[in-house]
Amino acid sequence: MSSLNERARWRRQQSVRWDEHRLTANAEYAHAMKEPAARYHMIAAARGLASGPMELEPTPEKITS
Repeated sequence: MSSLNERARWRRQQSVRWDEHRLTANAEYAHAMKEPAARYHMIAAARGLASGPMELEPTPEKITS
């Protein structure tokens, strides 16, 4: 019985570890996508394709940076 308990405990620990990795990866991905999405929205708003509070005048520095 001891080996069955140890195996079950190990599986739970592995499951928690992978859940933490997934959560971290998803958070990093969302953070990485937030900046370009905001820039695309600002460019679209400046061109009149979207409405919102984040309008800007498109300049080469703002579009390429």
